[in-house]
Amino acid sequence: MKKNQHIEPENLRAYRIIRFRNNGQTQTTIKTKLTLAEAQAWCSREDTHETGKWFDGYDTMKGIESAD
Repeated sequence: MKKNQHIEPENLRAYRIIRFRNNGQTQTTIKTKLTLAEAQAWCSREDTHETGKWFDGYDTMKGIESAD
């Protein structure tokens, strides 16, 4: 990184993938320590949801910075 280069806040965060179920069961963390781009790519895939039953979403991981 170049000196004085601006770092966007989302580049300092790590993200996790969470599986949400529509039947009220506990949410499950699927993956951790992803970049925003990785989390968005994961959640855009066709195999990360089943309509009316479950879907994968992402959220920031509190207190963790990404390795990027």
